[in-house]
Amino acid sequence: MSCSMRTALHVLLFTSVVRLSHNIKISNTEYEEFLSSGELRVIYFYKDISSHVKHFLKIFEESSTSLVPYGVQLGTVFCREHYVSPFCDKTDAEDNLYVFRAGWEDIPINLSLDNVYSVDSIVANAMQLLLLRETLLLVTLEKRKLLERNSRRTTDVIFAYFDKLGTREHRVFLEVAFAYHDKFQFALTTKSEATADLPKDESDNGPKMWLLQCKLEDCSPILYKDQIDVVPMVMFLKMLSLPPIIQIPPLVPSMLNAGNALHQVYIISNALDQELNMTAASVVKKFKGILQVVLVEADKLQLEDWVTLGFSVSPENLPAVAFRLQFQGITMMQRKVCSSNAVDFIAEKLDDYKKVSAPDISFSGDEDKMLPSTDPIYEAAWHTGGHDVLTCVPSLSDITFPATIRKGGVAVIVFYQPWDHVGIALLQNMEELCQDKLMKDVTIARVNCWDWTDICQENNVYESPVVKFFKRGKFPVRHNKLLDGKVILNAAFLFNEKGPVLIKSETDIQELMSQGHPLILLGLVESAVQKNVYQEAADVMTGQAAFGSCSDVTLAKMLATRYQCSDSGLHAVLFKQDDSYEPVVCSAVLTSASDIITFMQKHKIPVLTKLDPSNLPQLLHEKQKLIILFSSIENSDRSRDVVGKVAAKHSFTGVSFAWIDFYENYERNSEILYAYNKEATPPALFLVNFQDGIIYQYPHPLSNMCELKLNSWISDVVEERVSPLQHLTQTLWMQRVPAINFLDLMDENNLNRNRVRNRFVKHYSATMSGSDPNVKRLLEATFREESNFIARKRKENLHDEL
Repeated sequence: MSCSMRTALHVLLFTSVVRLSHNIKISNTEYEEFLSSGELRVIYFYKDISSHVKHFLKIFEESSTSLVPYGVQLGTVFCREHYVSPFCDKTDAEDNLYVFRAGWEDIPINLSLDNVYSVDSIVANAMQLLLLRETLLLVTLEKRKLLERNSRRTTDVIFAYFDKLGTREHRVFLEVAFAYHDKFQFALTTKSEATADLPKDESDNGPKMWLLQCKLEDCSPILYKDQIDVVPMVMFLKMLSLPPIIQIPPLVPSMLNAGNALHQVYIISNALDQELNMTAASVVKKFKGILQVVLVEADKLQLEDWVTLGFSVSPENLPAVAFRLQFQGITMMQRKVCSSNAVDFIAEKLDDYKKVSAPDISFSGDEDKMLPSTDPIYEAAWHTGGHDVLTCVPSLSDITFPATIRKGGVAVIVFYQPWDHVGIALLQNMEELCQDKLMKDVTIARVNCWDWTDICQENNVYESPVVKFFKRGKFPVRHNKLLDGKVILNAAFLFNEKGPVLIKSETDIQELMSQGHPLILLGLVESAVQKNVYQEAADVMTGQAAFGSCSDVTLAKMLATRYQCSDSGLHAVLFKQDDSYEPVVCSAVLTSASDIITFMQKHKIPVLTKLDPSNLPQLLHEKQKLIILFSSIENSDRSRDVVGKVAAKHSFTGVSFAWIDFYENYERNSEILYAYNKEATPPALFLVNFQDGIIYQYPHPLSNMCELKLNSWISDVVEERVSPLQHLTQTLWMQRVPAINFLDLMDENNLNRNRVRNRFVKHYSATMSGSDPNVKRLLEATFREESNFIARKRKENLHDEL
């Protein structure tokens, strides 16, 4: 299943809306081709068209619509017209479905119609076989404990109990597992003993689900208390993907808008000390996936910020804890602020909580919009994530897309899904660009990937939203910066530049810098040859920076002196407006376009950068040591300033510098921090030697850190004069669930056959001269019999495993 999580989620929310027939009537000549055309195939063989068969064919037809998006194809064979052996010979053929999985076509699984009597049961059983290894079926407590041990520090487990399979809840669980199996390990059981030590609501004897927190914790369980249905389950899993702790300030209104649809706990204080941080951590641990913690520094908020929050706390009542329930108001905790009191207070409020329906969302016409139907899943999907596309940005089809990208200028294409609120918000943010007078050389358009899947796949778009720039004669470039209309427009202008801007005076430099480009590369050229070399490099790096070229020898020498460029010759000056510690850097003498490109790639990242997955490979390129500052709420600016000044001096070869906002993505960042030192709390500073897997921690309080002390510590580490804190555990990258290696199985079968053949040849050579044909025929027959026996045992073993 190569489908991305977002695409899979789209499928799961909207598949029940489409009412087209996907059931294929198979002839005997098409049978083999049908079996080999996909991951999972389900076939119903029938001989008579009785009322019983008619009724089941109707159910089978409806099921096919739901399964096609998951790559499962259903088909029927009418044996009177198209004979297929051996199934049409079976007396009970009409009482079973036959499931064929890729690679195992010769050992189909038969499902009795007693167990697949409805759409839900057909879809659930087919999905269970499709996700056989992604959604494990556990029958004992020991098996569950084994899964927990194998998942620790790797992934969280979504574990469910069903009293029987084939139910609506079973189907929903598997559909959600299909969408999220790359984020969580899913497992289920039908045995109550496998749930013996898990928390339960004794008044509820129906299906149950738990989050087993194996990634950071000791697989501590949290009972899921909502309905096992698509929308609440997706909301629960999306909640797990949100940062469990956020910090105010800065006050972002979207935080509060999100708060209307989820529970938020506010921990308010003038100084967020270790005790309050521990309180926040305890709340997150207890109520993971249920609520979000907001740390509020009260003395840094203005009056209008409190108005935006919707409540206020007087200074004499600090610290304080407030709880905003979903779609409800604020409740203040009237107890001393500590971990246990906060957890008890929140638990009481959640027990008393009565859900209030979310307000209705009205819809208006648009070519991309799907009108709500009576299907409850469809309506719920629109209420939770789907919105109208009300924008002037034109929508493209398979006919208009090629014509648009072949037009003159730059085509900015937004690839999106209509249910994705981020993509819709981006399109609405780009609304003002339609009227921008500077847009004469830039065309903005959108592609709805739900309607035009082939366009998105051809352009390697597998998520939403994605912005790409197209221009005739250039390779398409993906926009990897901030998803903001003006930032995208600025990048489009860079992509559309026909060549470097000619710099004739210092005023030209100031004007270029005033345009807001984060990176500007200025070439100081002294000859036509150097100008051509610089032009070649600029063409290769189109869209990465704004380019300027100074060929005035007098001005070029003055600029070279100002920016401390050594010697004469071709130089490049890089202006980094996002780098507070090294805003300008000049190259050594450059002799080729590749030299310029290398210089740009080496220096474009700030000397002290905020660490994220996009810049980590660049930081580690040719540098095996990385200093990481885990920044906390207090003293973060001072610590960063010291580290940044040291980084800007480039005193240590092969050492990169980065910082992490610990609370921005608490789950990921805490996992990294605790992997380095389980006892550490932010702020903390580490040097990680990735080549040798060694970790060092700055041993002194960061509040007293200065450049001299930091330089001394780094020197001691580089010269190996201090002992490391620990060694990183070496692990192998592998898929989470082992798959069957069919090549190995084939080799093993061939090996067994060769062993049998060699044994009989050896026996024959030792006992007979080879002239007796009867003995030879007897040995060959025995050889075939034992070979067939080995093949049957192999199939039986595979069948048992399935």
